[in-house]
Amino acid sequence: MKKIYEKPSVMVVKLQHHVCLLQESKPDGVKEFDDWLD
Repeated sequence: MKKIYEKPSVMVVKLQHHVCLLQESKPDGVKEFDDWLD
């Protein structure tokens, strides 16, 4: 858990990458992504 707090920017970049992939193609996977956020 320490690494997450040490490098939060890395998590943000990964999250943005997931969002970009979803925006490019919005299949039924968007619902799964919303569930993952919750």
